[in-house]
Amino acid sequence: MAYKEEKPPKEKVEEEKVNVKKGDKHPQNKKQLTDEQRQARKKKIIKTSIIAFVIVALTVGVSFLGPSDMKPGVYRVELTFTFSPTPETIEFNITMASAENTEVLEYYLPIGSTGQSCLVVTEKAYKSATHSEVIFKVGILDSHNNSVQNLELKEVTGKIFGPNMERKIRPITDTTVHSSLLGETINAFYFKMAVPFKAGIALALLVLIAGLWITEIVPTIVGAFLVPIAVVVMQISSTAEALTPFFDPVIALFLGGFIIAEALKKHNIDRRLALGIVSKARFRPSMLILLLMGVSAFLSMWMSNTASAAVMIPIAIALVSQIEKSEGAQKTLGFKKAIVLGIGYAATTGGIASVIGTPANPIAIAGLNEVGIEISFLKWFGFGLPFVFIMLFIIWGYLLLVFKPKVSKESLGEVQLQFKEELKKLGKMDAKQWITVVIFIITILLWLLAKPIKTWTGGTIALSSGIIALFAVVLIFGTGTLEPKDVKNVNWNALFLFGGGLSLGQALTATGIGDWIASNMGVIEGKHFIVISLIVGGISLLVTAVASNTASAAMLIPLVIPIAFSIGIDPTLLALIVAIGSSVDYALVFGTPPTMISYSTGYFSVKEIFRIGSILDLIGILLLSTVSVLLWAAFGLIAV
Repeated sequence: MAYKEEKPPKEKVEEEKVNVKKGDKHPQNKKQLTDEQRQARKKKIIKTSIIAFVIVALTVGVSFLGPSDMKPGVYRVELTFTFSPTPETIEFNITMASAENTEVLEYYLPIGSTGQSCLVVTEKAYKSATHSEVIFKVGILDSHNNSVQNLELKEVTGKIFGPNMERKIRPITDTTVHSSLLGETINAFYFKMAVPFKAGIALALLVLIAGLWITEIVPTIVGAFLVPIAVVVMQISSTAEALTPFFDPVIALFLGGFIIAEALKKHNIDRRLALGIVSKARFRPSMLILLLMGVSAFLSMWMSNTASAAVMIPIAIALVSQIEKSEGAQKTLGFKKAIVLGIGYAATTGGIASVIGTPANPIAIAGLNEVGIEISFLKWFGFGLPFVFIMLFIIWGYLLLVFKPKVSKESLGEVQLQFKEELKKLGKMDAKQWITVVIFIITILLWLLAKPIKTWTGGTIALSSGIIALFAVVLIFGTGTLEPKDVKNVNWNALFLFGGGLSLGQALTATGIGDWIASNMGVIEGKHFIVISLIVGGISLLVTAVASNTASAAMLIPLVIPIAFSIGIDPTLLALIVAIGSSVDYALVFGTPPTMISYSTGYFSVKEIFRIGSILDLIGILLLSTVSVLLWAAFGLIAV
């Protein structure tokens, strides 16, 4: 999570601060410094007030743009079938009421002059409220009343008409339905639409929270906690429903990941690993850069990208400092820039590979879980690891092309000797370090084998990733590997932001605003899945340029999943494009903490990082939306 800090309006202020600290007691200087501070504070208040006014104005404005409530009454459904040369249409009614009536109604309707007919199965009345859905099934029968096979979802579309309402609806999957009229089970299309109720309020809340998270005029945690408060006060959800997302199973998973990462960091396991690899490496300079990038990416898979960069960049700086002594600063300039920026970018990229690598990943998993799509800890590697592997080589090659690093092997040999000494200073691993490593390995194995274990035991042992993570937390604190005071080092801000995002997504689903937005995305309907991936990836890139990847994913994933259903493509595809695309952020210094750490070394200008990173941003989104998507499809990870 990167925060943008206000800088003093003039460099002179910093000089005067130094003078005052050194004992400059001139009242004129002190008065001038106070005036400067007062002026800067005034400007900040004005700027914040303007931003707040714009956010509030937009929030109020969009509240009138949402769909009308689907109030009690009779609504007409119109379905159009395109499997015959001439499109044919059928109509039937559904009823909205203040209370749900689950009694089943069946309609047997002819489909024009095709000789075919359809069986429509609905409820007697659907509830007009939040957290409600209109669900019905439509089966197709031939002239002999036999179920028609191999129909495609794209061959039927629909609309619902009512007072001040016209909504598109389409089947989200195929299924089967038992007909009491026919006395048999037939193939059917499954239609589902969230009932729009208080949708304008939810749309306004989305704009408000997005504005707060993007501008950061208040800490992001404020927006996160504002979500459950708003949905309860506005009677969108109950208190339990609004707060449950803050300890969703994937949050338990991420909490466990944070605790494990803190244990690795506290006991120097991460540094020991990095020094051990570098001290034993026998590579030419370019390969050493790739090696350090690989270690950084690997660490970022299991701990925060900030921690990974914080471990690796000091090692790189120490390496460069020793080389400069023998070869000079000018000759090593390209090498030190390539290795420091490469490590920063690798730390940003590596988290994409695993579920716990970055908060955007479990946000996608949680969103997909809501619609019945499960992605296991092991399965995620199939999505993230190929992208990370290819992207690391692209970053490495591009940095070599830009900086042309050249240092002698002899200089590297001297540095390796020094790192061996550093490794010796760490001494032999003590009991707590070994316990940490064992717990880490056991946890990873359980995460990877959770699904096979469930299969092997016939479902009697079903361990979710969240429960395994909490088990690791119990072991870590139970063995004294970490102490209670170490909990303060956990990134609670990210967890709360994560919970707020899930609560916001729940509100968007409960009020039907997600489905409404999806129904108005006809502009991309019918486009090739690669084109849609590029569009969604580009939007993710733009949003993450002004917000954290966590906030970007939290805002976009609840929207793209219903969009995917609406346009008839696999929701897993769009959720993953958003999650991974939100982490493709190399251009802005404040975009990710690892980039900021690289910049803080003083080796780069803001312009230089932007010039290099913007090219990598574009390459990353293109890689994600084309090569990665095609690989996922080829291995059967997504349906296209």
